[in-house]
Amino acid sequence: MKIIPPIVAIFLILYGIFSKDLILYQEQKLYGEKIIYFEITPYQKIILTQYRNNYSLYLDGHLQFSTLDEVRYHETLVHIPAGFLKNFKRALILGGGDGLALREVKKYPFEEITLVDLDKKMIEFSTYHTVMRKLNESSFKDPRVKTILEDAFNFVFSETKKYDLIIIDLVDPRTTSSARVYSLEFYKKLKSLLAKEGVFITQAGDVFYKRKVFCSILRTVKSAGFEVIPFVVNIPTMGEWGFVVGSKSRLDFENLKLLPNLKFLNEDIALSAYLLGKSVKCKDEEINTILRPVILYYYYSSEY
Repeated sequence: MKIIPPIVAIFLILYGIFSKDLILYQEQKLYGEKIIYFEITPYQKIILTQYRNNYSLYLDGHLQFSTLDEVRYHETLVHIPAGFLKNFKRALILGGGDGLALREVKKYPFEEITLVDLDKKMIEFSTYHTVMRKLNESSFKDPRVKTILEDAFNFVFSETKKYDLIIIDLVDPRTTSSARVYSLEFYKKLKSLLAKEGVFITQAGDVFYKRKVFCSILRTVKSAGFEVIPFVVNIPTMGEWGFVVGSKSRLDFENLKLLPNLKFLNEDIALSAYLLGKSVKCKDEEINTILRPVILYYYYSSEY
């Protein structure tokens, strides 16, 4: 048996004790803002920063939200599709482990709200951390909410219930795994889970810098048999952000009914987002499939 020299053993022990502090020190230099929460889970690196009264959440180094303007993202993500609904029995959120989309969904009289997220640590962080609990208004404590710790792709292919509202609040298609939830196969299966008069929405990324990604998602959703409406909203910390709404029958934008007293969204802003979405010039972007994940090429391409 090989014997480890004492000096090496001491180094390994010290590294094991202080490695998280060393990593946190390096991260602190990188982000520039005060890191108030840091966790490396089996799935991702979670960092919450604070600058004065503003908080920002990063997953694997990518900004998920800033409290400066997160309401623009989450109100658009939830209230535009919900504004078309006639029935409020079941809602499904895929991703959204920070609880902010859930905060908006629970404003509606759904009987059941299911949130599917793979990372248990993320759910615990969002449920119990003082800052996160305040931001999401303790949304995970709502008795209607059921949290399922599972991969969203696998959940969709094993689920049989029908949902009136489906919200896809997942990460951008940066890997082969994440590209699956933007695939034709995924959207076709998702359609079987949508109630007859149900509506779904997916976030579709930065339209200005990732136009081809947005257009590929739009075309893929449409090819899965959905009636589609694209929306684009300006979110200063993130960019011109795209969303794709899908339904089994054509939606009339004039029938959109928003809740009163939202912090950002109103009928005029929704109309602007609708017109901006319609103005995006899509060309010959391909449909994204599991066997041919072209969306990865579009994501990393320098072409706009």
